[in-house]
Amino acid sequence: SSGYVVGDRDDWGEYGDVYDDLKDAIDAVIAAVEPHADAVETTPGELEANSAHYALALMRVFDDVLAAYADEKERRDTLDFPDVIETTLEFLRTNDAVTERLREQFAAVMVDEFQDTDPRQWELVKLLTGVDEQTASNVFLVGDEKQSIYGFRGADVTTFGEARAELQTVNEARGVDDVPDSDAESPTALELSGNFRTLDEPLSFLNELFEYLFQPEGDSHDPHEAPPQELTTQRDRIEDIEGLTGSVEYLAVPDDADTAAELFGDDHPVAEGA
Repeated sequence: SSGYVVGDRDDWGEYGDVYDDLKDAIDAVIAAVEPHADAVETTPGELEANSAHYALALMRVFDDVLAAYADEKERRDTLDFPDVIETTLEFLRTNDAVTERLREQFAAVMVDEFQDTDPRQWELVKLLTGVDEQTASNVFLVGDEKQSIYGFRGADVTTFGEARAELQTVNEARGVDDVPDSDAESPTALELSGNFRTLDEPLSFLNELFEYLFQPEGDSHDPHEAPPQELTTQRDRIEDIEGLTGSVEYLAVPDDADTAAELFGDDHPVAEGA
């Protein structure tokens, strides 16, 4: 990796200090990126070189649209959804008295579907509860990392693990890191594993299947990877119905025309579409 500033320090004359700052910034960027160069293959190829001017043009269009959008919001005196979160954060960070008063109003702060929370929303919860000061005693989060689907609007599944670790620290500091009459290691390790929808045989199959599918790519699960979770059948109301245990049927679909024709015949829709 290498970075360049046009000209040398002498060419910059009275702006030599700016030249030095630019070089330092470039060196810092290179030092941060270089360890990951092999993993992301940052060396531009022919495709990148040919499309670079399109990318630059797209970025200029985006910049112009963003400026026009900001101007229109200001003209209408309007906030969009990200603005509401950000302005609230800024207000609470700079107004301790208001923050403290709001905290006193909430007996409990409960967040469902926490796997789809973005980091700023978690920051707001912390400000309203005192997690960072380790004074929080009213935070309850529910979620499932395996169901995270809102990354397109800023949700970050790793926020789930970070929040769990922060609440664990608060519990330890407050001396409440145990769950009476439970096998759970701590309040942040409680799991909702009872399945009230699925029968025994399908659930056993799904447990085994996802135990395999949710194995980590490396030696351990990365923050963005969800570990497998074994579920238990809780359909107590139908246990007295004889023989109702459910079933699993595996349908092998061939992916080439010859195999499909051999299995199903030439006229079968699968053979025709393979």
